[in-house]
Amino acid sequence: MDDAGNDSANSRPYAHVVALDGLRFVAAAIVLVGHCFGVFDLPEEVRRQVHSGPFQIFFNGYGAVHLFFVLSGFCLAGSANRVANASDLSQFYVRRVLRIHPPYMYALLVAWLASFFYDVSGGGGALSEYIIKRANVHLDFADLLPYFLYPSPAEYQLGPAWTLVIEMNFSFLLPVMLWITRRSHWSVLLAASFLALFETQWLWGFLDYAFFFVLGIAVFMERDRLARFAARLSAGVWILAAALGLLVWISPWIFDFVYEPGFFYAPEGLLVSGCGSAILMCLAIFFAPLSRALASKPVAYGGRISYSFYLLHYPVMILCTRAIRPPVTWTEGGIFVVVVFLLTFGAAAISFRLVERPSIRLGNAICRSIARRLSADPQFSRLAS
Repeated sequence: MDDAGNDSANSRPYAHVVALDGLRFVAAAIVLVGHCFGVFDLPEEVRRQVHSGPFQIFFNGYGAVHLFFVLSGFCLAGSANRVANASDLSQFYVRRVLRIHPPYMYALLVAWLASFFYDVSGGGGALSEYIIKRANVHLDFADLLPYFLYPSPAEYQLGPAWTLVIEMNFSFLLPVMLWITRRSHWSVLLAASFLALFETQWLWGFLDYAFFFVLGIAVFMERDRLARFAARLSAGVWILAAALGLLVWISPWIFDFVYEPGFFYAPEGLLVSGCGSAILMCLAIFFAPLSRALASKPVAYGGRISYSFYLLHYPVMILCTRAIRPPVTWTEGGIFVVVVFLLTFGAAAISFRLVERPSIRLGNAICRSIARRLSADPQFSRLAS
């Protein structure tokens, strides 16, 4: 099933899209706001009104995580698209592991150290059961050590890290997924991901999330075609597309099909949220005004530190609950969000400088060494040619 769009995507080198860094930062900020909203013990009716109204855009951590996965599918497809031999593949894996794992280990250690100082005893009725339970997690160091070996929420010592399990697993799978796409069509993978999404009775696990990564791969493979189509759209159509994308993205909450009985995520909600995420990503890539805004210096910098921002907001938020005293007004709740945001931004900037950048440099140095060693091997040179 050869396709002209696939051929074009395979032949043209992938250029990094800065706007997607900015979009990732926006998504991380939405996760932070959504988690902060969950800190407070609100009447169920108030919580339902917020989730079902237009302001859900700012609280939709559920959809923001799905947007992360779709973005990863697109960006990883760009990286894996350069894999042509064993040397390239090993370099891809080295870069991915060193991009994900050292910052995770640092964030897990920070969260564990922070948990010595968690104290929700003064929050009284102002704090939700959810946050009280999370604030009481403090593993013995011996119990914590195994969790440094592979990304994990570590019994909710670092809650957001559940997504890193998905990211790491699909980092290993993505070159294979792209290989399948090149030799067939992305629709083949999409059909398989539908099966994994809806047949959770016997395929339950991280494969549930394949759908999001396949959407990212599909947009990557069709990016030339999409760019030509986008160039013909008027400003009015773009505005309608943006409104539609946001509506689709938050519609699982508005129409109440996020969960199914047993408090599991409903496949229909995941499906719609993923489609909304793909629309938003396409807007960020192809709609020039939005792309420029997301690529602006402050937002792009937020994108560079967004990984640490996403991980570290969790311990920062729980630490900040020490300052909460009932009753809490909406103004005080807003101040809480701003304080958590600013402190997390500062902590993420430090983590980026001290952990992420050195880890990225180490990965690049190892990859250069791999390339030199294998290129000097006559047997490998014959295989590569």
